[in-house]
Amino acid sequence: MANVAAVNQIVQANGFYKIGTSEAAELSKESMKQVTTIVEIANRIRRHRFGQTLTISDINEALVSRQMKPLIGYHSSYNVYDYVSVGKSRGNEIFAVDEPQLNLRELAKAEVPEYPKQVSFEFHWLAYRGIQPKVPENQTYVLYCVLHLFNI
Repeated sequence: MANVAAVNQIVQANGFYKIGTSEAAELSKESMKQVTTIVEIANRIRRHRFGQTLTISDINEALVSRQMKPLIGYHSSYNVYDYVSVGKSRGNEIFAVDEPQLNLRELAKAEVPEYPKQVSFEFHWLAYRGIQPKVPENQTYVLYCVLHLFNI
């Protein structure tokens, strides 16, 4: 739990008057519950992506899932998704990615692109038993040098 003096400093820094010891202790206890909840959700997200370490993106996704602002100035390679609460199971809240709904009637009436009429396959060996065959698909050493020289 946070120190009462530290809680009072944070309260005053946010423009409020000094609060009493009992109120500071309650505020400290409640903030600890919120932080614990966010870390638990972030840990569930980490386990879902089969990660070994908790990343800032896990924390950001947990914050967004609780309708809080993500941490600004910290970046991870994972996107922050919009999560929607879909229910509870054994006391744990269940979240799902908020995805756009598709209209099946419009999807069924949509025109399907035409299937390609001419399909062809070509095979060649780049090298066979360590020897590069003289086929048009394989570059010659001179052509490779010219392309490399002009950065093509």
